[in-house]
Amino acid sequence: MIFKSLDIHSFGKLKNKKITFSDSFNVIYGTNESGKSTISAFIEAMLYSYPARDTERKKFIPWGGDFS
Repeated sequence: MIFKSLDIHSFGKLKNKKITFSDSFNVIYGTNESGKSTISAFIEAMLYSYPARDTERKKFIPWGGDFS
């Protein structure tokens, strides 16, 4: 599977993020608390989902409670 881009509307502390990948090798990097692990969790959630009562899911409720 090849991802061309991610469009994250509201997931954890990420809001209105668009990430476009190149055709070659891609690396996600940044400072501490910049959202690298949240991007990884977003990809995992979109591919496999989280059960409705999973405690892991609660970590990624949008900050501020905005689900739009």
